Amino acid sequence: MIQVGGIYLVYVSLTDPPKDKFCLCLTTDAWLFFINSRVHPYIASRPVLSSQQISLPSKTHKFLKYDSWIDCSDPISISAVKIDQQCATDPSRFKGLANESVLAAVLLSVASSSTLPQKKKDKIAAALAPPK
Repeated sequence: MIQVGGIYLVYVSLTDPPKDKFCLCLTTDAWLFFINSRVHPYIASRPVLSSQQISLPSKTHKFLKYDSWIDCSDPISISAVKIDQQCATDPSRFKGLANESVLAAVLLSVASSSTLPQKKKDKIAAALAPPK
């Protein structure tokens, strides 16, 4: 079963070409943010989008070869069953949990986003919020 706050290596057919991508799991029904090794120049040149790129340091996330970026501008949805199947076939696809400071930065980015509809913001915030 997938874990909210978990980082997974997921085979994604939404990219061109389809490939394995690191993703941060946002909700139990598998809303994900892509994790990228760099910020694309298109995104970097647009403040609204570049402000939604959250640093994921390799120093605190040992499975990364280099510092990476969580793209918080728009979640994607992939079947939780597909992710579970990929992890059942290869358990190393679950890489670990994002640390608390990264999740706090993601929550802040989501809350201040001008690109996400309020319903998505609310769903992500409810799933990622630390327990009270």
